[in-house]
Amino acid sequence: MDKTQALQNLLNGTATEEEINLLKGGLASGEISIGGNVNQSVIIIGSGNTVELSPAALDRLGGRSLLGDLDRDLTGDEIAAGLNRLEAELPIRAPILLTQFQEQTRRLRPSLKTNPKSLSDHAHRERVEALAQVNSLCMEALDISFNALCLGEEPPEYDPRSPFRGLESFRPEDSEFFFGREALTKKLVGKINSHPFLAVLGASGSGKSSLVMAGLIPALGSDHVIFRPGTNPLEALETMKENTLVVVDQFEELFTLTRDDVLRKEFIARLFETIGHNKVIITLRSDFLGEVAKYRTLNDEVQNHLENVPPMDLDELRRAMEGQAGVVGLCFEADLSQQILDDVAGEPGAMPLLQHALWELWNRRHGRNLRASEYRAFGGVKQAITNTAEKVYGECIKAEQEQLRDIFLRLTRLDDSDERRDTRRRIPLSGLIPSEHDIASITLLLDKLANARLIVKTVYDDKTEIEIAHEALIRHWSRLIVWLNEDRDYLRLREGVSEDAREWENSGRDASLLNHRGARLEMALAINKKASSRLNTSEQNYLNACEFLRVKEQKEKYLRRAVVASIIILALISISVITTMGLTGQLSRLIYRPLDIVWVEIPAGDFLMGSSDKEILAVQQACPSCDVRNEQPVHKVYLDAYSIGKYEITNQQYNQCVKAGLCNRPANNLYATDEFASYPVTHVAWKDGLAFCEWNGGSLPSEAQWEKAARGSSIEPSAGLTYPWGDTWDATRANADIGNNGSVMKVGSFSPLSDGEYGVADMSGNVWEWVSDWYKADYYTASPARNPTGPESGNYKVLRGGSFANSSIDARSTYRTYYDLGNVSNDLGFRCVK
Repeated sequence: MDKTQALQNLLNGTATEEEINLLKGGLASGEISIGGNVNQSVIIIGSGNTVELSPAALDRLGGRSLLGDLDRDLTGDEIAAGLNRLEAELPIRAPILLTQFQEQTRRLRPSLKTNPKSLSDHAHRERVEALAQVNSLCMEALDISFNALCLGEEPPEYDPRSPFRGLESFRPEDSEFFFGREALTKKLVGKINSHPFLAVLGASGSGKSSLVMAGLIPALGSDHVIFRPGTNPLEALETMKENTLVVVDQFEELFTLTRDDVLRKEFIARLFETIGHNKVIITLRSDFLGEVAKYRTLNDEVQNHLENVPPMDLDELRRAMEGQAGVVGLCFEADLSQQILDDVAGEPGAMPLLQHALWELWNRRHGRNLRASEYRAFGGVKQAITNTAEKVYGECIKAEQEQLRDIFLRLTRLDDSDERRDTRRRIPLSGLIPSEHDIASITLLLDKLANARLIVKTVYDDKTEIEIAHEALIRHWSRLIVWLNEDRDYLRLREGVSEDAREWENSGRDASLLNHRGARLEMALAINKKASSRLNTSEQNYLNACEFLRVKEQKEKYLRRAVVASIIILALISISVITTMGLTGQLSRLIYRPLDIVWVEIPAGDFLMGSSDKEILAVQQACPSCDVRNEQPVHKVYLDAYSIGKYEITNQQYNQCVKAGLCNRPANNLYATDEFASYPVTHVAWKDGLAFCEWNGGSLPSEAQWEKAARGSSIEPSAGLTYPWGDTWDATRANADIGNNGSVMKVGSFSPLSDGEYGVADMSGNVWEWVSDWYKADYYTASPARNPTGPESGNYKVLRGGSFANSSIDARSTYRTYYDLGNVSNDLGFRCVK
């Protein structure tokens, strides 16, 4: 029977009782809705087709009882109250309907303060149609009419929990939502009660972990401990109690993440020692049985006491999905269950695909109803994972997309076999922070991925670990598959660095574990040149240590050669030749090598250089005669990564260069004394500072390099005078502001209080520091935005940082002055970069 024809008959007064009942049935199902008030009401069939009803037609249809207590028109205040209540309920019951609701609210609110009788025909029609639409949304989400809601009626109770786990495994606390495996659970209970060891095997996505966690553990009802092997499987065994059910989930991590075979064997032996007083259950991917076979005790136990978990059949999947929905009162639209089951039939690892699609469907719920139209909107089972991942990726800005790529590549363990059984792996949060990024931006992005159920964050007492929610994402997200295949060689190289770095850190930085040497080290150092495989801080520290060791060994090698050469020379040639060599400096350069400099890494990136108008004004108020216009304009500068000396170059370090015959003696008598060995070298001309830095494999810093190390990475203008430690001058943090000390002090005397964001000391006060740039007052006007190196020529070189003999204004991070490059003084020194 045609509902449209039945409605027409209702309007002309010829509708039969059968037609009236048909229309009432449409009202009850939500296919037809009524809105407005008693005197002006409309009926809606389908998507927004409206027809105005007469009071007589409404009476015939039973409109008064359907609409609630409408013996009078609703007031604007009542409608507004109803809108507020509905707006509060929709995010809980039907967030997908919020946009439609907000559109209708915008149509309604302008008329709520106006007497309906005063509205124009157009405004009146707009109000009636909007009320009808709102009533339809209210009925669908809350199961009561909007009019009833306006008059204070309470909607039926609603369970807002999601019964679907998405890509995450079920946990013991999710047992009320676990259905479909009742018979298999009962079988496993019998097996573990008859023998204290059980291996639960299955393909990835078969649901073996969920079966054990949400089925077997709650059925046994005993004390239990759950852990995964990870990189240090023995750690969990240390605190194991007797008479406990021990569950080792994802046992394959013993082969994928634990590198030390001795450690594997010890773990296996100690695990089976616990079986005398504990029951032990392991879950294992069946494709790792080959690795199990290498360990006889483990292989024998697994082969004798295993249960293979088959994929869930369609009947089990139906019981699972409909049982889960029933716990919270959700209903599938007619034929939707079958459509979902048809889509998942034949899919390997069907359960995680199904659960993720159901979780997406729950996010698009219409109150208690799960709609087929919403299922089709996100592409169903086969597209749900990809669509979710692509949606998150598309919502990220370019920098976040690069971070997201790095995150997923790090969370995937590459398989070197031809089968390419790439698997997920857990990574500490710190392992996902590239050395040039801040932890805040990565943490926010990880929260976004966790909210989308693409990753799982596990928080322990003192650390957070991250992993991909399910390997189905690795198999089905085409963008991730492309990333993995594009960068496979680089990723293997980085994995090697990461594993060696972890062992080095865990050993307390044992130098014998610095395994990257020669060509292997050169290849590893090239990783940072590829944006998709940047190093994290731990990896970078490890490679820095490898590089430092290489340099140290080279120095020792050269020194040994020099000593041997000297002995041979002394033995075989005349003293006159030796004197000649001494005069030419060759022997000195062989004997006297550079002393170590403490280097601080400054990551690549933007920072803000120069002083804002507010800063300049603050300076001029404090010092009206000070001309600091050469600090403007403030501008953003990008610098590649570099290292800078933590301290100014000391007398002891510089004296070594003098002994080598490469640096001129300073114009003082202190540089070669033990008493002043740790003081900054002074009375040094610009060219001697440059010669020293080049002798150490570096150079003098540019203005931009010096200022970034002092000021930090902020790209927001400072609120006041800027010093390495903040915006306020503090005489306890620096040797400056005449009268503080009155003379130069040892390097690091105020560290760490004086240190800035990167931990570089003494950049405010103590001694002025030469930089490499020529001085030009208006240089910032035309300063390049990337790796600026100053004007090509000039008459003076730039000085930075102030000294013990200057005011706090001169000690600001942005202050710049100049000096003749041949001049020297008792408060002028330098530091190096490389």
